[in-house]
Amino acid sequence: MRRTILALAALMIALPGSAQADRHSDTLTINHWRMWLIDNGIFGQTPGQAAGGEWPLVSRHKYVFGAGLWVGAVPSDTLTSVSYDPFSGNCETTPGDSLGGPSDTLVRMYTYRHRWPAPAGRFPRAPQNRISDQDAWCCFNDFDSTKHDSGGRPMGLQVYQATYASQHPSVQDAVFLRYEVENQSAGPLPAVYLGFAFDYDIGGGTNDCYRGFYRQWFHRDSGDSIYLDDLVCGYSEPEPGWDTTGTVAIGFVRTPGNHGVASMKYYDLFGANPFGDKLQYLVMTGFDIRRGEYAPIDTFGGPPSDLRVLLSVGPFDLAPGQSESLVVVMVGVNCRPDVDSLRIAEAVWTAESAYLAGLPYGIQEPGQGTPPSASPSPSIASIVHGTLLLPEFRDPGRESRTDLLDATGRKMLDLKPGANDVRALAPGVYFVRSEPSAVSRQP
Repeated sequence: MRRTILALAALMIALPGSAQADRHSDTLTINHWRMWLIDNGIFGQTPGQAAGGEWPLVSRHKYVFGAGLWVGAVPSDTLTSVSYDPFSGNCETTPGDSLGGPSDTLVRMYTYRHRWPAPAGRFPRAPQNRISDQDAWCCFNDFDSTKHDSGGRPMGLQVYQATYASQHPSVQDAVFLRYEVENQSAGPLPAVYLGFAFDYDIGGGTNDCYRGFYRQWFHRDSGDSIYLDDLVCGYSEPEPGWDTTGTVAIGFVRTPGNHGVASMKYYDLFGANPFGDKLQYLVMTGFDIRRGEYAPIDTFGGPPSDLRVLLSVGPFDLAPGQSESLVVVMVGVNCRPDVDSLRIAEAVWTAESAYLAGLPYGIQEPGQGTPPSASPSPSIASIVHGTLLLPEFRDPGRESRTDLLDATGRKMLDLKPGANDVRALAPGVYFVRSEPSAVSRQP
């Protein structure tokens, strides 16, 4: 998750099916990723349980073996439901909702250009308008008690998953996941944690490395800086036959209540790992089962090995019928964090900024007339008619600094409250960053 900024240009985010048993799957191929999606909540793994995250596209270089949502709560006993366990490979969630499970022919992965959108009459929570070059949507739940490991039981969770990807140069190496988690049980779910578990086998998968950054400023040579609350980097030692090995970076874009990350941990498959509801919940709270103490943030990993990662946020309560959302971004970057961490941070910061823009770009289907703009990336002038109006910073006790940034986070202009002439800017995606300065106003 990053500091909130106001986005001023159109967002061009950019997602494509097969069925196996009671699951339906599809692949994201619109940008530099080929990413498998399965409607039971498994992300980045093929239905045959093989690595399903290829980057760059058609390189045959696999970076993702599998990932998925974790949810924990303490309604009476400690309970967890995981859509992908990177240690056992198990999935405790099943496709569908309370109206129909996997046998319902309408329960499937809905992906733009393959089948889109999901029928609103059957799925009233399904989006009807896409916001990226290739949206995907599905719903899954934890209702089936036979799917739960180690004596666990369902919490009554309904999850709506949306996935976005874009061809736009600023985010063509990024994939976004939005989870909306709803409590459909009869009682409250207290002390809820949401997590994202990730197995990033890169190539062979046994020589992977970990680096984490927590509440970190990254300083540039130009004198400005970017800030990230959380950033997890999976990378590898050199892979035989690969010309280069890059990094797959993960971060939380939005969290419930904007609380930020609660834990950021890596695990060696051959070390102490969280099996069962109680241990899974403990590690989401930040407990380190390797050391037997509360230690929520890992910034450096051990020697290269077969590693997994878990990021989590919480705690918060979910009343019956209440839902909360978590947004995760995954970015591929062709460098290593121990060589150029700034480059990776800039790529993630840019992707998060693009998502936080919240502006669907003008989508025009082939054969439906002239697009609203001749440029796929409209200029900021066309959006604000040549003038950008900024409000005054409302905190009377502090001054503010406001910058105009390009899609890479580079400062382009100093902005002032009121009217700003932006007609000279080239077409592209731009953002406004407004932050209070450390200098108090004099009385």
